[in-house]
Amino acid sequence: MIGNSTQLTTQSGLLIKTFEVILPIIGGSLATLIGVTYRQYLREYENDLVGLYAPLFESTNELADGKFAFSEEMIEIESIWSDIDAHRKYNLSMYSINKLNEINDDIGEVEQFLRHVKDGISSECTYNNVLMSSGGTYPSICYKKRGGTTSAYSLDRWIKQYYVQILKASNADDLERKLKSHAQSKGEIYCNVFHGWDDRDFAQLYSAIENSEAKNIDCSDYESSGDLYAAIQNKSGEFSEQIEDVLKRDGFVGYMYLWLFSSL
Repeated sequence: MIGNSTQLTTQSGLLIKTFEVILPIIGGSLATLIGVTYRQYLREYENDLVGLYAPLFESTNELADGKFAFSEEMIEIESIWSDIDAHRKYNLSMYSINKLNEINDDIGEVEQFLRHVKDGISSECTYNNVLMSSGGTYPSICYKKRGGTTSAYSLDRWIKQYYVQILKASNADDLERKLKSHAQSKGEIYCNVFHGWDDRDFAQLYSAIENSEAKNIDCSDYESSGDLYAAIQNKSGEFSEQIEDVLKRDGFVGYMYLWLFSSL
């Protein structure tokens, strides 16, 4: 019995010493593994933040405010995916991808409508107060300066400047009020665009917009361009809130980004 007890004690001692050696190794290896895994997570999250969440949050915020990102020269609105890393797009759920594609389709519909408006204005607005030939394919918006001289304003540029008013106007009088109010908010040089226009000019301009809307309504889910514009704002606002929730849920890095974004 004494021999067995001594042998058991010796074995127990060896087992304890073995654990004393192994446990720090296991603990150190586990800590290293956790550290490496966490660093990989942070690196992946940072890549998602830069290549996915940040540009989506910014673009949906802009759209929720009713602001479109146009190309420099043409009536062409940037896709909601334009700043997104193509590979990281698929880190989103299919539900989110479908929702964003839905918003993108609506943006494409606005773009098509504004192009119809451009064609309509160039073909229907014949008064000199509105249009003048500038030697190009399309005529230009005509405006008279205070001194009486006449100058041209690119039709593409004009539509991109006043697209909100074009989309939301409900009649000719409403269009006139909205255009003049927006011009006044931008400064005197913009007010000059409408200097000398009369009621017939605004009526003809609205008629061109209304006829363009009729072309779009035939293949649209919305009853008016105003409804389409409001739908884009609402859908984008909802998605922006979802991204904000994701950023908050993901902790310090996400909160820091939201703080930086709100302080710009």
